[in-house]
Amino acid sequence: MKSRPKYLTIADEIHARILGGEFAGEGKLPTQKDLASEYGVAVLTIKQALAELQNEGLISGVRGSGTFISSDAFRYQIKFLSSFADEVSSQHRELTTELLQVVSVQENDSEVIQQLGITPTTSYVCIWRLRSIDGVPLILQRSFITKKLFGQLDQAELREKSLYSMLTQAAGITINRASETIRAITLPEYAAEHLGQLAGSVGLFSVRVTKDENNKPVVLDYAYFPGDSAVIESERFVRRGSHE
Repeated sequence: MKSRPKYLTIADEIHARILGGEFAGEGKLPTQKDLASEYGVAVLTIKQALAELQNEGLISGVRGSGTFISSDAFRYQIKFLSSFADEVSSQHRELTTELLQVVSVQENDSEVIQQLGITPTTSYVCIWRLRSIDGVPLILQRSFITKKLFGQLDQAELREKSLYSMLTQAAGITINRASETIRAITLPEYAAEHLGQLAGSVGLFSVRVTKDENNKPVVLDYAYFPGDSAVIESERFVRRGSHE
């Protein structure tokens, strides 16, 4: 079995030290030379480890000044489809989930019915979760799924697992694609309160409809982000023929 590259192990260790507050003073990491000496590796290996952390937005380098811990902004990448849990994990950050409530909806919402592609008589539930990244509340999420589908899930796992993984493992659903819109809004009072923001604060609002391999909607997500704590990223390419 191929061993894991040393620089990735070092990146994980430095990440853990950052989260533990070891460099919290001025937010500056030791020099690359000092880190190389500490870990007993070449400076090139440290450069590779720091490049990993910088690509994930955890640190930033300032020419002539050193390497510093980045702000707490969550980098929301929209190039590939993944759960919030996987997004956070890919950035070497810690996600905790507070299950606020699960509500069996009595008064059907026409938008939810349309987005999920269900009939007005189909029962569905709304799952309220507060997602914190590195201990800071950053996502207030409402997930709508049919009551029949929810009945196949273990509610206790909602604190530990992503809804995507639960649907795959418990219900045998293959997540295939999603459509998503993101816009700037004034956070509703309840969202601002949960996210620790002042009333009237600007935020981001995401509406995502996730579909299975048969293109059938399975989850509708409403997610609120503080406006100063999330950065949307996407890699874009020139449209073919645009310069012809």
